[in-house]
Amino acid sequence: MQVPPPTRLLIVEDQDDTAQVLRLGLQQLGYAVAIAHNGPLALQVAQNFSPDVAVLDMGLPVMDGWELARRLRDIHDGLPVIAVTGMIDEEHRARSSEAGFAAHLAKPIDIQAIHAAVQRLSATGKAPE
Repeated sequence: MQVPPPTRLLIVEDQDDTAQVLRLGLQQLGYAVAIAHNGPLALQVAQNFSPDVAVLDMGLPVMDGWELARRLRDIHDGLPVIAVTGMIDEEHRARSSEAGFAAHLAKPIDIQAIHAAVQRLSATGKAPE
């Protein structure tokens, strides 16, 4: 039986303009997209939306992306998580990898890079770095 590609993306981005651009671009690519602007709201949205993949800004208010990823996985076992961040040095990439992120993408956010990471995830179980 073939597994369908991920289609439900949870975008967690505290900048509303950025979040809306991501929503529109990813919806044009065929994804269902839910947005949250902080960790606690993302946890609530994830309960109802049941995302296939979460795309997280790492520098979020209230709780950072690493803590949010841990909590999301507690709710949705095995949920693939992609980091999108301005923190692109080796220390942060290593931290993301150790925390089980499927990819660590640099800002400014590139919709095609997110799409490629999600597609690669569906094909291999791991997104490109």
